[in-house]
Amino acid sequence: MPEFNVAIVERPAVRLAGISVGTSIPKAPKDCHDLWEPFVPFMEERFKTRPAVAFGASFLIDGEAGTFTYWAAVELDPDEPLPAGLRETALPAGTFASCLVTDMKDLPAAYQYLYAGDYLPPDLGPRYDAPCYELYPDDFMQTGAFTLYMPLTKKA
Repeated sequence: MPEFNVAIVERPAVRLAGISVGTSIPKAPKDCHDLWEPFVPFMEERFKTRPAVAFGASFLIDGEAGTFTYWAAVELDPDEPLPAGLRETALPAGTFASCLVTDMKDLPAAYQYLYAGDYLPPDLGPRYDAPCYELYPDDFMQTGAFTLYMPLTKKA
């Protein structure tokens, strides 16, 4: 398993516009990959005037069944109208565990590492009622590197 350096960070709320698919852990590699194909033309048009930053956000549906909704999305400004053909969702502000993933093939291992939580201080744990997400920077196509964020909560 690759090694991941994890940082605990505060992240702002983000308003997103994108498309989504319902999937499960076994089907996710294909379903999530395939979702980006119809989204790329919108991104290319939008990024003529803005930095090419994209989000892949996972909203848990059923933890035991391993089902979730995955979004391919871009950030919207607070007062920006929703672009035609896209739907809106949001990422909440909060405390997150973050790690740099340098190769897409390591994404499943990064999720496993983050959710195992061995690196976490004893007062923090994974937050399952908020989405985890990948943040793809504008140089992703050149470097293949992106950051994975897992929401955290204080333990009782």
